[in-house]
Amino acid sequence: MDLHAAKMIGAGIACIALVAAAVLTRVLVGWPRDIRWRGAALAGTGGFALFFVLWLPSGPLGSEWARRAGTPAALLGHSHTHAGSSGGQR
Repeated sequence: MDLHAAKMIGAGIACIALVAAAVLTRVLVGWPRDIRWRGAALAGTGGFALFFVLWLPSGPLGSEWARRAGTPAALLGHSHTHAGSSGGQR
């Protein structure tokens, strides 16, 4: 993974953490009242976070994600399968 990808993953994680913190703050302020709605909000946020973490390795962080997502071949650059035919140039 190159430095730019690591920065983007870090930014994504930071955004997710900020949204989770905002949901928690919203839910915890005035906790005793509307406990059903607040519990549902916590469960929904937690469920989505779990789904997202489980999906990422096979989704955007998985190999060949751009190709599988339908990115035109002209935008993908050189494929790893053709690396040997480049005459050693990178």
